Amino acid sequence: MIQFGNGLINAGKRELEAQSVSARAVQLNPYDGYGWLNLGTSVYLQHKFPEAVTTLQQGLPYLPHSYNALRLMAFSNYNMQKYGPASTEFEKYLEMQPFPQVSPELIFTYAGLASLRAGDLSDSVYDLMQATPLSDKKADVLRARILAAVLGSRLDGAVYCTRLFRFFNPGTELNPMEILVNTIKRGQVSQTISYLETILPESTNDVSVIKTLAAAYVNTGQREKANTIIADAVTRHPESATLRLVYGDILYSEKRFPEAVVQYDEHLRLQPDSPLRADLEQKKAEISAGMRTAGK
Repeated sequence: MIQFGNGLINAGKRELEAQSVSARAVQLNPYDGYGWLNLGTSVYLQHKFPEAVTTLQQGLPYLPHSYNALRLMAFSNYNMQKYGPASTEFEKYLEMQPFPQVSPELIFTYAGLASLRAGDLSDSVYDLMQATPLSDKKADVLRARILAAVLGSRLDGAVYCTRLFRFFNPGTELNPMEILVNTIKRGQVSQTISYLETILPESTNDVSVIKTLAAAYVNTGQREKANTIIADAVTRHPESATLRLVYGDILYSEKRFPEAVVQYDEHLRLQPDSPLRADLEQKKAEISAGMRTAGK
């Protein structure tokens, strides 16, 4: 009966039937770890992640080769955003299977991301390093490595990973806003600023880097620096709708309303379908009304 249940699972079909057969198997022999593994796998394939974890945990004491159960438990907890348990289970799995035979790029990537989100930077860096040469999504993996390096105050490592990113993804924006968001949460914005200032000379054509550095300056009260860097970038990239919007917001925050309106108008000209059109038109109307009131 257990072998039949395993066959259904391996076929990748009829998960409900596999669950029924495997449940009957563990009812007949609750000490058979492979019966629990089959049951947990059939539940996992239905995306019933809490039930999958509970089921697989019941089978662990009876599984001489428990790494497959740990792998499924780790993925289940990751999908439930329980990054601490997921990180622990991935690392236990990798102790048993240092060179995974099944989807190594996914295992190393998710193990690294789980550790990163759980705050374990050392394990995160190691796992993401292993994932980099294997992954077809090197941009995402390298962004995560940069984040881990910045959070760990490893500026040289962050710059190195940035250059790897440029090598594997030429012409692709870095989009480091997630780094800023995470360092704001941890009170480490200065580390983001140091990193972005370091890579800026090599990133003058990457609008996302300029925009994020300006936002970091604003967050730390350095509005003059934010203004300067964005004004310079707009001069060099006059057709960037994103920069026009950011510059408009900075000017608006400085109460330089007529200049802000100019930038908002340019943003809307360059991006007619802007999702912020209604908000910007409302803001412009309020500015106009305020100016009329002030002129009376």
